[in-house]
Amino acid sequence: MTATLVPFDESLPAWERALYAFLAEKERRSGSRRTVEGYSRMLQHIFGALGKPPDKVTSQEVFAMAQGWPK
Repeated sequence: MTATLVPFDESLPAWERALYAFLAEKERRSGSRRTVEGYSRMLQHIFGALGKPPDKVTSQEVFAMAQGWPK
């Protein structure tokens, strides 16, 4: 597997930088692009379903919704 380095955009909001860092770590640990895509879809769904900006979503809300995520 060949890694692709992407410049990190420091001008992004803190929540977006944290999301990208989380997804990058998932890819580093799993080595799977599909894993990253799955987590990305799940988080986008959660943020959309809660109806508030991602920086206002708590970790407890994410965990609660993730527990109900279809397996």
